[in-house]
This record gives sequence, C-alpha cells and structure tokens, in this order.
Amino acid sequence: MQSTLSIKVQEQLKARLRRIAKQRKTTPSQLLRDSLERILDEENERSDVSTCFAKCEDLFANLGEGPGDLSTNKNYLKSLGRK
Repeated sequence: MQSTLSIKVQEQLKARLRRIAKQRKTTPSQLLRDSLERILDEENERSDVSTCFAKCEDLFANLGEGPGDLSTNKNYLKSLGRK
C-alpha cells in the first residue's frame, strides 16, 4: 500500500529531477522512491557495521599496544616457532 509524502524543493532541483527521470524513462516519483530506498539501505548497512564493531569493541581495545618496531625488528622473530 502506498501513501503520499509531500516535499518542497526548489524549482531548479525539480527541473533536474524531471530531466533525469525522462532520461531514465521513469517518473520523478519512481526516481525519488528508488533514491530514498537506496539511501535508507546504505544507512542501514552502516548502522549494521557500527553495531558489529560496538559488539566487538573489547576485541579491538588493545590494538596498537606492543613494541613499535615489531614488524621490522628481527630479534622478535628469533624465538618464533620455538617452544
């Protein structure tokens, strides 16, 4: 079921919307619906990533700790793999 949503836009934006809708062989209303849906889906995806990161935050809390030359100092590799 569809309902009506009214928005106010400047004439210049309305003209751009009509021009793009005509190029895509669709209606301005359909173009707006598709655009809104895409924007809301992207926002939902960002929210999902943020939520996931927040749940795993304790796993990332200690990143950056340790020696600053861990990747370049070969002395750290000497005992690697030995018991």
